[in-house]
Amino acid sequence: MLTFHSSLTNTAVPVALDARVLPTEINWIDAVSPSEPERAFLERVLGTRIPTFADLSEIESTSRIYSNGGYLFLSMPAIFRGDENVPITTPLGFVLSKSLLISLRFEPLKSFENLQAHITRKDAEGSGGAHAFVAILEVIIDHVADLLEHIGTDLDCISQDIFGFSSGPESPARRKNGKDLREVLRRIGRIGNLTSKLSEMLLGVGRIIPFVVSNPSIELSSDEKSRLNNLGRDIASLNEYETRLTDKTQFLLDATLGLTNVDQNDIFRILTVVSVVGIPPTFIASMYGMNFKNIPEYDWAFGYQYGLALIFISTLLPLLWFKRKGWW
Repeated sequence: MLTFHSSLTNTAVPVALDARVLPTEINWIDAVSPSEPERAFLERVLGTRIPTFADLSEIESTSRIYSNGGYLFLSMPAIFRGDENVPITTPLGFVLSKSLLISLRFEPLKSFENLQAHITRKDAEGSGGAHAFVAILEVIIDHVADLLEHIGTDLDCISQDIFGFSSGPESPARRKNGKDLREVLRRIGRIGNLTSKLSEMLLGVGRIIPFVVSNPSIELSSDEKSRLNNLGRDIASLNEYETRLTDKTQFLLDATLGLTNVDQNDIFRILTVVSVVGIPPTFIASMYGMNFKNIPEYDWAFGYQYGLALIFISTLLPLLWFKRKGWW
């Protein structure tokens, strides 16, 4: 689907696919999963090849950022929410000239919602393709910043869940069981996955900006250059913040795995105590279970009660000893 945006009316305008030339007022064409006829139309009116999904998915720098025939061809990874709200990476491409921008995307991206209104508000200078391009990058960076802020909040909540920060002793009711820890691990894993994808987006935009600024064919206005330079500084600060979030994610992952090991050690400790405590009464019971005729306790009036008391005492003494040593 092709959407043609006019710099005069700041709205979408209809353009027939059999048109020989584009109206001069068109400064941005948003191509969402363009069909073959739509791709052929763009190539005919622009006189250049339009990148395909496979082209935009290339990871080499020379395939993601290059110029040809007066156009800049740019691509970067973007994120959309797939099934079950899972973040998935999809390529986002731009074909940029002095007067026209073509955005190429193959999935619905939240950054492009109400984008025309943002471009209209940013009409300080210029109305060409670079003007729309800078506005799109600003929206993308704002969206990434919002996601990183949400991630920081989620990590704070996970930290509170793991450590509690209570001054008193931990009650058994507040201790995390295995099911809780598995859910915490899943939350940390989802956050780590999203953070890494956002890092890829920042890396992609960070490569694009200096290439566009240094290319003389686009003829950026002073306002557009200033906004791009500001975006570069924003990306640098977001990269630092993303690094801190990654470090905190790793710390919480290590802490969760450490709690899992502590729980496992507690289980083994209980099993060890039970096995050790069971040795003395087992020994006594087996001793009196020997089939010898000259065992005097067999003839006692309270021999049975004596044996039970001995077994009970031999069980209680190790338990008291373990309790005093703090092993149980």
